[in-house]
Amino acid sequence: DQNPELYGNLYHKVRINYYPPRGDNKEGWDNIDLFGWMGYPMQIKVDFLCRDSIL
Repeated sequence: DQNPELYGNLYHKVRINYYPPRGDNKEGWDNIDLFGWMGYPMQIKVDFLCRDSIL
């Protein structure tokens, strides 16, 4: 496999917390680690807002 220092030790955590002022609205986020220009480590952050009943 290529780049074992980035992909060899995967870790994923899922957490859902109830926040009363948002009601049925939920927020999910994730970080994606990657190698960018000239091999520099970079990160993409994803923030997803949705209603629980749609999911």
